[in-house]
Parts: sequence; C-alpha cells; structure tokens
Amino acid sequence: MKDLSAGALVLVLNFFSMIVAAILGAILGGDNHPVCGALVGGLTGYAAPCILAHLIQRRLRSSGHQMSAHRSFRSTARLLLAAVATNEWVTPDNEELVQALRGITVAGLFGLMCGSLTAGWFAGAALLPVIAGSAGGAVAFVLLAVCAEVWL
Repeated sequence: MKDLSAGALVLVLNFFSMIVAAILGAILGGDNHPVCGALVGGLTGYAAPCILAHLIQRRLRSSGHQMSAHRSFRSTARLLLAAVATNEWVTPDNEELVQALRGITVAGLFGLMCGSLTAGWFAGAALLPVIAGSAGGAVAFVLLAVCAEVWL
C-alpha cells in the first residue's frame, strides 16, 4: 500500500512540475514565443524531478547509506521517482508500478504538447490560451492514462 501511495505522490509531483514549468516557460516566451516556451518548460518539468531523485539516490548509495526493507514513505517515493528516470532503480518488486508511472507521465507530457500546439495554432499563439491549452491537455491525457491503467 505504501508503494501505491508513493506512486500517487510521484504522479502528482511530476504532473504539477510539468504544468508549472510549462506556465513559466510560456510566460518567459512572452508574446512572441509562448508555445515554444510552454513546450520547453513542460519537457523540463517532466525530466527535472526524476533526474534530481536519481542523483540523490546515487549520492545516498555512494555515501554508504543502506536501503532497508522497511524504508520510509519519503525514501519509497524518491526511489520510485528515480526509477521513472532510469532503469538503475527498478527492482522486481516495483517494476510493474514503475512501468505504469512512466506511461502516465509520458501521456501527460504528450497531452501538454498537444494542448500547447493546438491552442497556439487556434489562438494565434496568444499567451493565456497556450497556458490553458497546455494545462488542459496534460490533465486530459493524464486522466485518460490513469483510467486506462485502472480498467485495462
């Protein structure tokens, strides 16, 4: 049960980091390039938490920190987040959950990209529609992916 709740935390963290980074990217892109900013920001928000968790896990391992069988919720979430980034942290115990997390986060990134591009094309690359489109696309695709994981 701890793995599932840690997996939910990983999804929420990845999802919100993608959305926030896309919004910041669109704002930094300004009136000239909000779509490009949203796409780059979303990709950065997708990769940054996983890579950061991977680096923290590596540092803990190199410092001699022992992973116990009764690890805390925080270390379980960090391990799952690092496993989404690289196969180095995938174990037989968490392999199925990691694959589901990878699929859902990639679906969210795909939705963010589709929403940004569609809103940018229809609205003539105006800032607010691009932000709304990227957030809406990410929400829609994450919900679809979660439903697919649960029902299929």
